[in-house]
Amino acid sequence: MLKFPNGGTLHKLSLAGILGLYLSIAAGLCLTKVPVCDEGFYADPAVNLIRNGSMGSPVLESAGTFLKGIERYTYWEMPLHIVTQAGWYELFGASLFSMRALSTAAGLVTLFCWYVVVLEISNRKSLALLAMFLAAIDTTFLSLAATGRTDMLSVMFGGAAQASYLLLRTKHFKLALFVSHSLVAASGMTHPIGGLTSLAAIIFLQLYFDRTRLALADLLPVATPYLIGGLGWGAYIMKSPDVFWSQFSGNSAERLWPWKSPLLALKMEILQRFIGGYRVGAASWTPLANLRLLILVTYVGCLATVAARKELRSSRLARTLLAYASFTFFILLFFEGAKQSWYLIHVIWIFTVALAISLHWHWLRYPRLRPAIAVGVAVFVCTELGYPTLLIARNRYRNSYSTAIASLANRVSEPHSVMGSAELGFGLGFEKVLDDHNFGYYSGKEPPYIVLDPNYRGFLERFRLERPEIYNYFQSLTASKYRPVYSNGYYDVLARTDIAFLAKGTATRFTAAPSPGPGASRNTE
Repeated sequence: MLKFPNGGTLHKLSLAGILGLYLSIAAGLCLTKVPVCDEGFYADPAVNLIRNGSMGSPVLESAGTFLKGIERYTYWEMPLHIVTQAGWYELFGASLFSMRALSTAAGLVTLFCWYVVVLEISNRKSLALLAMFLAAIDTTFLSLAATGRTDMLSVMFGGAAQASYLLLRTKHFKLALFVSHSLVAASGMTHPIGGLTSLAAIIFLQLYFDRTRLALADLLPVATPYLIGGLGWGAYIMKSPDVFWSQFSGNSAERLWPWKSPLLALKMEILQRFIGGYRVGAASWTPLANLRLLILVTYVGCLATVAARKELRSSRLARTLLAYASFTFFILLFFEGAKQSWYLIHVIWIFTVALAISLHWHWLRYPRLRPAIAVGVAVFVCTELGYPTLLIARNRYRNSYSTAIASLANRVSEPHSVMGSAELGFGLGFEKVLDDHNFGYYSGKEPPYIVLDPNYRGFLERFRLERPEIYNYFQSLTASKYRPVYSNGYYDVLARTDIAFLAKGTATRFTAAPSPGPGASRNTE
């Protein structure tokens, strides 16, 4: 029977308080954040699986994209998140908030797993608690915990793999190998980046702690989970191999380009993922966005401190941390070419543990600096919590999304009546929405309504600069066959001229807004 680390009453209360704080903020974000297109992309095949027994994604338009056969099969994403969602929806119902609750629950498990990992390696309860607290208030962690994407579930499986191995390895070594690699396989079947970072982490732990215990016979418990997962996924792939190759290779091609241009990839990694990620939403709140760069500077500075000081880097936890940093940054640099800030979730454990080690060491080493350290920590915490607090206060779910849905809800009844971002499916029904950021240029479709949001405006601006034929097509189409009928400042609704539409709101002619950059609009408010 597993015996988890015990502590005094104060320690247990602190543990519960941290988890309670995390849950309260994550729940607030779940209820108030405007949905993003990715949530619609990930929800549609799971809903379709429940209702029709198919993992197709009919909300997505395939014409002019690599998404061949998407209405019947979804291969561009890994299958476990779809299946897990379907089971979750059977228990709790299918909705945006239910989807986000799955990520929140996964985040809760992740925090506890990271706590166990730090405690097992360092044997310091205070350090494990501090690292857990810093992760629980991290903006990136909270944002992913309140977003219906694959990332948090994948990270949860990876964290559970490491925690289970460290807890089981002493008395049940073969079981530790089997359980940990089963969870790594689950992480990879949820998201490839999570699978790669989890695999690298578990291989490091096994070589660092138990390389003398490993034997050829251990290949069986290690390989079996990957064989089972591969066979299951392979059976699904064999239903339509050509569709699989079109979708999976098309998606992968957009991710693996850094191998051809490593210096450009490094530049984009720094500027787009890290600096851009920590300034997310800067267009609407530049002062706070600039202040948030101090968080990144603090994290990087603490990681450098751990690496530079011999008395810090000589500990088992620091060595583990620096190894994790090396392979995680390598994987993000070369295997995730979109350079989206979502994937910062894979470095949060590294950053927060580095900060915890640095704070813990300075607190013990320099008692006279404790007041200054306490003030610095307070400023850091307030800066971290500023962004989620702002999102909750804005409540764009109610003030932007719900009002736009209300303007259309009683007007659409036919399939694919609305061309717009996939998240509209949560309010209108996925069968009524068609996500086609090419605006029918390839498909020739002209639905009754077109809905523009920041994501679609970003596409239009890029088309204006890079694909003027699509931009000009949209301008001609909307000038001759559509008219603006509703706007709330976030969503603009255009109706075909043969559609009668009377609604409250401001009707304004649309003009393209500056694009925040490829992929960035998916992660902004």
